[in-house]
Amino acid sequence: IIAGIVVLLAFPLVYGVYNNLKEKRQAKYGDQIFAFSQKELKELKDGSLKPSDFINSFSKLQDDTSNFGANLPVLLEAAEILNEKNELAAAKEILELGQKNYTNRYAKILLGLRLSAVYEDLGENDKAITLLEEMINSKAKILEGKIYLDLGRLYKKVNNPAKAKEKFQYVLNNFDEEVYKKLAQLNLQAQ
Repeated sequence: IIAGIVVLLAFPLVYGVYNNLKEKRQAKYGDQIFAFSQKELKELKDGSLKPSDFINSFSKLQDDTSNFGANLPVLLEAAEILNEKNELAAAKEILELGQKNYTNRYAKILLGLRLSAVYEDLGENDKAITLLEEMINSKAKILEGKIYLDLGRLYKKVNNPAKAKEKFQYVLNNFDEEVYKKLAQLNLQAQ
């Protein structure tokens, strides 16, 4: 009985220490990520840092911060900068790094949508289709209408009209977003 009371009394203390350490670690990670975004991300944007050097620095940042979730906006912004500079291979590399390191299913959807677009821009349509199909099967049910539209468009692009029609029809039958429905309808009419 005494041991049980000691455990019950010690638990809040241990939990408080754990939370304090966790908050300190997260604050440290936040500071590191902010400093990185102020230096390396700006240098990438202005062209004074090569994409390969940025990717190496970002990979180290992820390791140093245990893939802390606050890295995700930096990764997405870097991918956008690389895409705007037509550095598609580097954008692909950093997005694939994110896909590998992040386990959050919603982060994976955001990364996957961006990565599938880069695959398409690089002419890697089969990779884009495979990635989008995997996203459809995930438990994260966000942006599904967009994913189905992208799949339909890609199947159309690779000359698979039956699969394209199936994906566009699925959008019409299963989603309420008018924009998605209009785009699906336009694509079906164009077939």
